[in-house]
Amino acid sequence: MNNSLAFENPFRIEQGLVLSPLAAGTWPVQENSYLYWLARRKFRLDTAPSSAALAVVADRHYEVFINRQRMVSQRNYFSGDRYLYRQDHREAEMAAALTAGDNEIVFLLRSDAYKNKNYTYCHPLLWCELSFPDSTGLTAVFSDAQWEVARLENWRPLRACVITRSYELAKLIPEAECGLRGTPGKAVYSHPCTLDPETLPPIYKWTEKPQRTDTHRPTGILFSGTWATKQESLCFDLTEIFRTGSDAPALTTVLHLHQETQIAISASALSACSLLLDGTEAASRDWLPGPDLMRQMNYLSPLAMVTLPPGTHELSFRFHAGHRRFLSWKQRFADSPNIAGLWFRLQVHGYDQAALEWHNCDGQTIRPRPLDCSTAESLSARTAQCDRQNVQQTAADSFTFLPTGKNDRQFLTLAYGGLKKGRLSFRIHAASAGRIYLSYGVLAGNGAIDCARNRKDAVDIIEVPAGDSQYEAFEDRALAFLDLACENFSGRVEIRDLALHERIFLDPSAAAFESTDTAMNALWRASIRTAQLCCDEIYMDNFEREHTQWLCSSPPNIAAGYYFFAGNRSKADKTLLELALHQRADGELQGHAPGFWGERPAYQCHIGLYIRAVWRNYHYHGNLTLLKQLLPTLKKILSYWENWRNADGLLEDLHTVWVDWGIHMYSYAPVDN
Repeated sequence: MNNSLAFENPFRIEQGLVLSPLAAGTWPVQENSYLYWLARRKFRLDTAPSSAALAVVADRHYEVFINRQRMVSQRNYFSGDRYLYRQDHREAEMAAALTAGDNEIVFLLRSDAYKNKNYTYCHPLLWCELSFPDSTGLTAVFSDAQWEVARLENWRPLRACVITRSYELAKLIPEAECGLRGTPGKAVYSHPCTLDPETLPPIYKWTEKPQRTDTHRPTGILFSGTWATKQESLCFDLTEIFRTGSDAPALTTVLHLHQETQIAISASALSACSLLLDGTEAASRDWLPGPDLMRQMNYLSPLAMVTLPPGTHELSFRFHAGHRRFLSWKQRFADSPNIAGLWFRLQVHGYDQAALEWHNCDGQTIRPRPLDCSTAESLSARTAQCDRQNVQQTAADSFTFLPTGKNDRQFLTLAYGGLKKGRLSFRIHAASAGRIYLSYGVLAGNGAIDCARNRKDAVDIIEVPAGDSQYEAFEDRALAFLDLACENFSGRVEIRDLALHERIFLDPSAAAFESTDTAMNALWRASIRTAQLCCDEIYMDNFEREHTQWLCSSPPNIAAGYYFFAGNRSKADKTLLELALHQRADGELQGHAPGFWGERPAYQCHIGLYIRAVWRNYHYHGNLTLLKQLLPTLKKILSYWENWRNADGLLEDLHTVWVDWGIHMYSYAPVDN
């Protein structure tokens, strides 16, 4: 299909029914999570077909099984209040799975009730056509009144939705009791509701399919051992510590120990300080947010672990002068201890931290503000006893936690040899029921990973039954390190066949570059990989935290298509059209598409980049048809800007924001000129 025509000639549903587990007008109401549901249909074929094709319209994500074999695993990103997609699948395996006699097709769907920066909801729905072009008997199965649907209540409830990433509490079912893909084996089916096709937004053809799937396995064990966490952190306003004007601002307390004690300190990861014990430096950190002062979240990470003898010990933090540049933001963030640079967060493991008294370098009492930690913050700040003897590696992708005591908390941190993304899956055999925290990070140290950095909250929680079960993530996970932290188990826990399945949409096999400069060769490889990581169904701002097709990021991604991927242009064309489809009535473009992110001023800098992207796309590809299709969009932009031109021809008094490009703490705040 030519994607330059992707948003022309809407598809009309003329055969079959649009099915839903919910009546029209009942979604989302007060719902702000998501709904997993099943749809199935049984049918008979006189002969096994030699070919088969499947067309699907669904909101939102779905997987397709034919005779219990998974055929399609599709994730979708669109603005369901504006348009839907008809997606065509023609897999050789599809025909091979069909047999003469009885057959069954089953959809597992997830409909999301929230709006975010890559999606707005329509209504839980499914329309499909499974056709057999060369059949002499039944030639097609449509979604119709013979289908059944089942809602999967409380199967994998939403734990956190961070920007565009969803993390779950997955309640695994023993293999002997589960249905397809771990769903409840005794799902209650009923007749579906139907929706009027005329009430749906336009439906456009789209076939943005991956070229292949790569499977990643762990490259080795980074840490393993036992772990402990604290739920509460102590937060110190650094304006109180720096108010003395001392060149060496300090925060000091005293520990009174009756016996030899192991003390572990976790502190703000984005800070610059030295930790002194009895006047001797025990650890230091020098990692403040960069000179642009973009707002960063104040997450914790382990700083030091020491064993102290009985007696009295002074614990002191000395802060580097770099913190001073944040103090002018005191008024805006006076009540925001989760903002890095201005506040210092701390946990003291192995001691009653609530009983500690703190002072600045002049002896003035500093009273911390207690702040509860999220699940990810607690895990990123945990204290760990690393001893690999608690884990036995039985294969490159299989590991066994050995029993060390009832309800012992054990963990395993795996390295993947670089940045990876994909859907995680593994099998579990557990001697008892328990829980596993799956954390994802790109930085690791002192027995923990950065699953809380940049507001990620990157943790899935798995409730594991005794016996055999299987876990598979529904969304891609991005990581360089994977952490499995177990609790409440007694006996062995076996993790087998652990794999990360990455769909590759851009294939660099036709591109080549070689230089005598080793740095340039490394840069080439890193650039290729970055482009792949940031490109799947949509171009991404970044693959780790925000699955959003930002207008500012699309032009360089489009350029990557020119140079790296042998002139791949279908995705570039589709992206430019999708951004245009979200043009506002006054001619402005929102900063990203698809999706919705509140009522925000348009980013004029992004709109200028869009004009440049259209020009570059035509310059390199010469697609006159696409250019003609986009010219009305450009005309509307210029007409809007004409209202704000001054006598010199420049734009003036235009209400906008400079996104996070400004040299100030939080540059999303609008400015008037």
